[in-house]
Amino acid sequence: MNLIKEKKLNIGVFFGSRSPEHDVSIITAQTVIEALKKLDKYKVIPIYLDKTGRWWISEKLSDIEFFRKLDFEKELGEINHYLLDLDASKKFLRFSPERKSIFSKKEEIIIDVAFPAFHGSFGEDGTIQGLFEIFNIPYVGCGVLTSALAMDKIISRKIFEREGFSVVNNFYFNKDDFKKKQEEILQEIENKLNYPLFVKPNRLGSSIGVSKVTNKKELEFAIEVVFQFDEKVIIEETVPNLMEVNCAIIGNAGGELIASLPEQPLYGQSFQTFEEKYLTKGGTIKKGEKKNNIPALLPDNVLKQIQELAKKAYQILECSGISRVDFLVNTGTMKIYINEINTLPGTLQFHLWEASGISRTELVDKLITFALNRFETRKNFLYIFDSHLIKHA
Repeated sequence: MNLIKEKKLNIGVFFGSRSPEHDVSIITAQTVIEALKKLDKYKVIPIYLDKTGRWWISEKLSDIEFFRKLDFEKELGEINHYLLDLDASKKFLRFSPERKSIFSKKEEIIIDVAFPAFHGSFGEDGTIQGLFEIFNIPYVGCGVLTSALAMDKIISRKIFEREGFSVVNNFYFNKDDFKKKQEEILQEIENKLNYPLFVKPNRLGSSIGVSKVTNKKELEFAIEVVFQFDEKVIIEETVPNLMEVNCAIIGNAGGELIASLPEQPLYGQSFQTFEEKYLTKGGTIKKGEKKNNIPALLPDNVLKQIQELAKKAYQILECSGISRVDFLVNTGTMKIYINEINTLPGTLQFHLWEASGISRTELVDKLITFALNRFETRKNFLYIFDSHLIKHA
C-alpha cells in the first residue's frame, strides 16, 4: 500500500511544546508549513502545543504574524482547544474540539503523517516520537532511541568515540554531585582541562545556557546557569585554531544518504550565541549580510572527509529523515572533532540545502517520502505474539 498515491495526505506540523527552544520551534514550523503548502498533494494542518501541554489547531497558526502579537496566548481562546483521541487502534491521530454543545458542529481532525518541528525537550528528545509510535502513524525524522541518544551529548559522544571519532577533552557531572562536592569537582576540572573552557547543558541546543569561561569564578557562575536548564553539565576544552563546521544529512539509515555542502558559521564573538544564530542579519532566520560560508573555507579533501564522517555518524545512531552533524576543526592540523548531532535542526537547514541544490519544497517532500518508506518497511514486522502462557500460568 502506498499512502502517498491513495489520497491527499493530512500532514500535521507539530510545534511549540514545553522547551527553552519553544520560539525556535515556532519559526521552524512556519517555514515547513510554507514549503508544504506549495505541494498540492498535501493538506497542511498546523498543530501548536502550548507551554502548558494543550493542543491548538487552526489555520491562524500557520501565520507567523499571529505569534508576533504580545497577547497571542490570549487570542488562543478564540480558537478551539483540541483533545487528542487516545484510541490508538485507529492507526492515525485524531483530534476533537474540547468545546461541545448541542449547537457545536462536530469537527474531527485526522492526521495521516506527523511532521514534528519541535526543538529540545518534549519534542526532539524521543518523547513525541514515542506517541507517534504508539498510534502507529508515519512521522518525519528520527525514531525514539535515536532522538533520545542524540539529545544526550554525554552518551552520544561516548558512542562516537567508541566508533573511532575524535572528541574534545571534556568533563561532566550532575547537579546532585556538584552540591555535595563542589570544590572537589572544580579542582578536578582545573586539573584535567585547560582554560578557556566551554560550559554547556547536556541536553539542550540553540546555544542556550552555553558560556565560555577563562577562570574559576566564571566557571562557577556558568555552571549555576546551566543548572537552571539541565541536571547535567559538560565542560569542554577549546579547540585551537577553531572552525565550526556543520553538515546536514537526509535519508534513512541503511539506505542512500545525501550530504549537504559543509557550512562554516561566521560570528563576531568567541562562539555562536543564540542571538547570532537566529537574530542577527544573515543568521538562520534573518536575511541579510552573509553569516556563513557554504562550503566552508577548507581544502576539498577535508570537506569530503567531513561529509563522510557526517554520514557515518548518521548511520551509527540510525538516524532517519534529516539530521545535522556539527564538527569542530583545528585548521592548523586539520584534525576533525565531532561535536553533536541535531535530529531536528532549526528551520531544517533550508538555507544549507538550497545552497546544496535542494529547494525547500523538494526537501519537505523528500522528508515525507522517507517517513512513508520507513513506515512501510516496519509495518510488516510482527509486534503481536499469541501464546498459551496465561492459560497455563
